[in-house]
Amino acid sequence: MNQGHDELNFHLTQVMSGHGCFNQYLHKMGIKESPVCSHCDQGWDDDPRHALFECEAWQRERSELVQSLEEIGEEEYTVESLVPIMLRSEEGWNLVSGFTATIMKKMMDAEWAARE
Repeated sequence: MNQGHDELNFHLTQVMSGHGCFNQYLHKMGIKESPVCSHCDQGWDDDPRHALFECEAWQRERSELVQSLEEIGEEEYTVESLVPIMLRSEEGWNLVSGFTATIMKKMMDAEWAARE
């Protein structure tokens, strides 16, 4: 709560709550016919875990994040380490927040393009 760096923003809130342009959530809300990810061919449900850790569509961005985290001496990027990385340092927070924003913006753009 008192980590001293940025507060949750729009994109981080979507990821942490699962209420965003994730097909799993949109399917639950009756907006999408299927919860399966439309950004890759893995056939997995599109949820925050898939987007941040598994989706092939975001592999380049994820690799850049992992490299940047290694450069600042952070532990391995995993589901379990996500929040500790963010809370440990402002630099870790900014790297994860930037990665999240990049992916969420691309997912939102794809969702809006599909609706046109």
